[in-house]
Amino acid sequence: MVLCLALCCLLSALRCSAAGKRLIEPFEYVAEIECNSFGPFDQEPRIAVLFRDRDKSIIDWRWYDPKQHRPHRLPSGDYLLIFEDATGIHVVKAGCLYSTRTEDDVELFERTWLPQEKRRKLGSGR
Repeated sequence: MVLCLALCCLLSALRCSAAGKRLIEPFEYVAEIECNSFGPFDQEPRIAVLFRDRDKSIIDWRWYDPKQHRPHRLPSGDYLLIFEDATGIHVVKAGCLYSTRTEDDVELFERTWLPQEKRRKLGSGR
């Protein structure tokens, strides 16, 4: 497993340097990755990838991109998700991965408890 993680990290670092981007951190740890499809049940849903902490609060989120958001299961049972955004390349490790389907936007609802500006963001180093 350590070899697999090291290889993923090395590949990400090589992609960063080749593209002139910065690798955010070697790994970012979250408790859960949730792929939430939401919207009226009789319409095509929008899909958001939610990154959750151990207390189930949302740390950060991204709109789902099928070309980038493809988690890989590690031999340990954890999941690894490598994706790129405007801030750089993220290598996120999570203990759990699941999909949900809701009528309402879960992330928007959770902003009433924890506003976006008070969340620990991916790549923040906190």
